[in-house]
Amino acid sequence: MYGKETCEEVIWDLIEGTVELEGETKKNITQARQDIREGKYYTLEEVKRELGLWFTFMFYQ
Repeated sequence: MYGKETCEEVIWDLIEGTVELEGETKKNITQARQDIREGKYYTLEEVKRELGLWFTFMFYQ
């Protein structure tokens, strides 16, 4: 490990270059990144509110 990298970060660094993603997966990742750049996403707070879970989680934060 280098510096303050976690074990998980080191593992991901090692496998990142060796794992070949299929075409459909690559397209989905590209689309998801574009959606995020365009602000097309929901925050955790929005999802909790939409599902009616906001009140439950207020007591556990």
